[in-house]
Amino acid sequence: MHAVFERSFGMRTPYQLILDGEFLDKALDQKMYFKEALPNLLGGAVRLFTTNCVLKELRQKDSAAVFNARRLETIKICKHDKNTTGADCIRDIIGDANKYHYGVCAQQDDLRESLREVPGVPLLFINRGILL
Repeated sequence: MHAVFERSFGMRTPYQLILDGEFLDKALDQKMYFKEALPNLLGGAVRLFTTNCVLKELRQKDSAAVFNARRLETIKICKHDKNTTGADCIRDIIGDANKYHYGVCAQQDDLRESLREVPGVPLLFINRGILL
């Protein structure tokens, strides 16, 4: 996997991954240790990020996953207002070209579908307790 990410996506270790709120909720429900599972899957070190918008969304839903999200690094370029959803924030950060070479861990189908249009964005998600 290491060679695929370097050659195909222009990524380098540590891989930078943005996690959305639904992914964090699903990982908590499945009792998945994503901080250990993601480096094993990708074959290299990872830096895990979230955004202020995702944190705000998790707090509004009163999700227990907010405790895991607060332990992640927060992306500094997120300067959105109160009404921005976590998915819209992630779409905005990735943009049209993914110039910062982020990967995205997302459970939301619409978010993944829109990010498939952007070349060079690795998408990871949980299906039946397995990280794909």
